[in-house]
Amino acid sequence: MAGTPLEKVCMRCWTYINRGYRSGNMQSLNSRSLDITGYLGSQKVFVADPVSHGAPYNKQSVAPNTTSLAGGYHQLLAMEWRALGPSATVGIVDGFANSELLMVDMKNTLLPFPVVAQREPSAVRFNYSAAAADAGAQPPSPSPSPLNAAPAAGRRRRRELLQLPVAAAGYRAQALGASAYSMSQVSTPGVLVAQVYQPTAAALYESTPYLGTLVLNSIAWANASAPEDRASAWGLAGALPGAVPAPAPPPPRRPPPPLKGRPPPPLAATAPSGGLRARYVRAQGFLRLPSDATPGSRAMRVWNVRVRCRGEQALAISLGDVTLRNGVEFPCVSLNETLTEVVLPPGFVPTAVMLRSRDAGVLAELDVALLDPAAAADGGEETAVGGSMWYQAV
Repeated sequence: MAGTPLEKVCMRCWTYINRGYRSGNMQSLNSRSLDITGYLGSQKVFVADPVSHGAPYNKQSVAPNTTSLAGGYHQLLAMEWRALGPSATVGIVDGFANSELLMVDMKNTLLPFPVVAQREPSAVRFNYSAAAADAGAQPPSPSPSPLNAAPAAGRRRRRELLQLPVAAAGYRAQALGASAYSMSQVSTPGVLVAQVYQPTAAALYESTPYLGTLVLNSIAWANASAPEDRASAWGLAGALPGAVPAPAPPPPRRPPPPLKGRPPPPLAATAPSGGLRARYVRAQGFLRLPSDATPGSRAMRVWNVRVRCRGEQALAISLGDVTLRNGVEFPCVSLNETLTEVVLPPGFVPTAVMLRSRDAGVLAELDVALLDPAAAADGGEETAVGGSMWYQAV
């Protein structure tokens, strides 16, 4: 991959975990040659700098030797690797031996999803009026100008609460994991607009063999074709309309070498049939999960998100900046279905889907559904993530 954007990359892995390192000892695989930094809670607990070999505590763990997180608390766990090559091997060691890898799974970690909440935000501004400070609410004063930029003599400066419309103020970060999105970015539901990138031999993921065996989360750098918009009323639970691209023409077949004493055979024009190059489909918007809570409530609800592959396809899906499913193989063979538990308050969750398909029957088909864990034990049905739950980004 020399000379491409994938030649050297920086990678950060993070989560919130309900434990620490056993006895405070930790290492990272290949720390002798890689540039690595590790964090636990609010502390930097590991540094591997291949340049400053003599720096204090280089390649030594300074993590706490005892960790107690009772009552459902989780602390930040983050690792950063810089200047990684495409064949680098990384991992976190919970001890001294390379076989003692830190086990991270859904049981001991927690990832906060950003949610665009539905609430009435507020702002504070100053009101310069002749009214006394303890008087009743007054209409807000206009913006500062030469006439009201400063309180006149004898007037008292009063602070007043100004209610702003949701579309203007949006959701303001009040806690870890809160969203930087605003309600003004959420449009009406019902239609999913996806970008279709038709196959092209010029794309890096077509010309590089191993990139053709997975789904890339971003292809903006890969010399892809110009996207075409396709609209669907089915949201993340149906087929995307559009014609399937024609198969790519096969390369000419080379004739076998002529036998001694015989004339050369005629050149075969083409192989009997061509191959169907894969196309990419990308959709980005907001997913609003069903909720029994009243508007403005922060009550949490548990859902299982079921993602299934259809036909000659594979897909990756992320809620917020958290990946629920990665497209580690294309097309799906060993893992056709995943089920992931999420716990979310009411609101709109930023969602991104990347699908790759070489199916000859349909342009693309999405199959995402929600399962209520409480009802699943009683044979409850799935709820398809249809157009009524999907909101386009403005």
